[in-house]
Amino acid sequence: KTEPTCPEPKEKFYCEICKEEFPWTDAKIKDHLSLKHCLTKEFYFTLYGTNSGRKSDEKSKDDRSSDDRFACKDCLFSSSRKSALTGHIQKYHEMTDEVSCCKKKFNTKWALFVHLVESHKDKELFTKFQIWPGLEKYYASK
Repeated sequence: KTEPTCPEPKEKFYCEICKEEFPWTDAKIKDHLSLKHCLTKEFYFTLYGTNSGRKSDEKSKDDRSSDDRFACKDCLFSSSRKSALTGHIQKYHEMTDEVSCCKKKFNTKWALFVHLVESHKDKELFTKFQIWPGLEKYYASK
């Protein structure tokens, strides 16, 4: 596997996780991923691809348009990699064992997550149901 090298100074790093953008330097990327997401740079690029996060101040043929992203039809998740979208759908939107909360039944992690966000202030329920509260960034309130 090849790790992306530090590009020209005009390029920026765009974090696929939190959407933060900053000048591309190995130290800044490493610090950002470690401090904000508890990830190593190597693991991030394994998940999101070696060209992930690369943005240039100057427009070029290699720039990705929003059409090159794979978007989830059920939430705000999107990725430059189809495999990341497939994994997301399998984990959060495909049918699972039924779970009950408030006398309602939920058969996807996403449906349960939406219920927890809209109906409960108690964040301990996220832990009880093994739902990652970080999904909030993919949730659009109604």
